[in-house]
Amino acid sequence: MANVQNIERKAEQVSTVAEKIKKAQSIVVFDYRGITVAEDTELRAEMRKAGVEYAVIKNHIVVRACESLGIDAKETHMFKGPSAFAFGYDDVAAPARILKTFVKKAKKCELKGGIVENSILNATEVETIA
Repeated sequence: MANVQNIERKAEQVSTVAEKIKKAQSIVVFDYRGITVAEDTELRAEMRKAGVEYAVIKNHIVVRACESLGIDAKETHMFKGPSAFAFGYDDVAAPARILKTFVKKAKKCELKGGIVENSILNATEVETIA
């Protein structure tokens, strides 16, 4: 049987992520495997300068948050495997632009997709935004 505290904690996490999704103009999902701590620190600093929030969140939390907002994300491949999320609050293209440049430079991680205006985008569509 599930622990009541865990259920409450996860419900709170879903609520917090749902608020971020609502506020964000765009969200880019990417696979961060293979990047070093130094590269991650550099990426986070660059995102902060552009007003982009970068977070590693469990996929099922994000899927549940999307569903609570009416976004059908359950069958999407981008929520498989390790995922990091870049929430763009001021500029729609900022997360995609920063990550596309980073992926080209690092040659280690990859874009998985994104969400713009409650629509799920694949990796190619995210690159187009960049």
